[in-house]
Amino acid sequence: VSADPDKVRDMLVIIDDPVTSLDSTNVYNAFALMRSHLRDVKQLIFLTHNFVFYRLILRWFGKGIGGAPSSYFTIIPEVTEHGRR
Repeated sequence: VSADPDKVRDMLVIIDDPVTSLDSTNVYNAFALMRSHLRDVKQLIFLTHNFVFYRLILRWFGKGIGGAPSSYFTIIPEVTEHGRR
């Protein structure tokens, strides 16, 4: 995201599973790149199946994006002794 800073603040960005095929080193690199480029967007939605990436996102959102307070919503499937439910 390299647009006019005023436009970036009004953007809604949705990123769908950005780290699916990456090894662990590149998951961290991709996260750092996204965090540096997306810190000023108005609303940011990540969809992922990667638990490492999910935890990085949770830590980032917990600290607030760009220093501003943030709120977030997560869906975590329940796993029972017979598998997912």
